[in-house]
Amino acid sequence: MAGGTLIQHQSHPAMHSITTNDGKKILVNSTHHQRQCLKHLLPDEYNLLAWAQALSPYSYEGDNNNNFEEKEVEVCYYNKINALAIQFHPEMFHCPLQGKEYALNLVNKLLKKEL
Repeated sequence: MAGGTLIQHQSHPAMHSITTNDGKKILVNSTHHQRQCLKHLLPDEYNLLAWAQALSPYSYEGDNNNNFEEKEVEVCYYNKINALAIQFHPEMFHCPLQGKEYALNLVNKLLKKEL
């Protein structure tokens, strides 16, 4: 819906660290086998909020403005449709508490229109 691309059949470790756009490192779970790619979106169509270091052979090529080369999108806000995309699974019981808290904080910001 937001115009990005979904890349299928990714291989990810069960747990890994993500980096947020304010420089924090957060441990999250990763049971997904696909990922979102922002390559064909314009910079004003999204806000990349968190990423992981190139975990799969299909690394994100970057957007020439943020230079997120060798990064994979973990959390993104899509401006045009007012949607928050969270790649990891904060709802699962084995997600670390810091991942759950980060996701809940983002959802609260979305509801308050602070993203």
